[in-house]
Amino acid sequence: MRRELDSLISRGTWKEGYVPKSIRAIATRWIFNVKASLLFKSRLVARGDQRPDSIFEPESDSPTVARPSLNVLLAVAQALGWSTRALDVDCAYLYGDIPDQVRGQVWIKPPLGMSVSLPHIPGREIGLDLQKT
Repeated sequence: MRRELDSLISRGTWKEGYVPKSIRAIATRWIFNVKASLLFKSRLVARGDQRPDSIFEPESDSPTVARPSLNVLLAVAQALGWSTRALDVDCAYLYGDIPDQVRGQVWIKPPLGMSVSLPHIPGREIGLDLQKT
């Protein structure tokens, strides 16, 4: 979890700040997986059920690959005698910038395990202004 959080911070995924009163920060949570090599992985995700529908276009919610497509690709590779390798990319989803028309409108709550440097001000919520998708 610490490694994933450090990676998110070093990539400039967000900027700390006080959430504007007109915006509701989206909660986050950690998802934990155990890979086949018994490697423990953690991933920070936004609670999608709390995202306002008006923020992103529908195409931004598409999966990276459908399981049946991957199965067909692997079957073709085997039939043609191609070698295949597994690849695990850290923070694979963090290479796009937030579009200008929604920049400053997408805020998340700090994840569990993250300390923020801003002082607490009564009546103000500390959040993270997303800079990367």
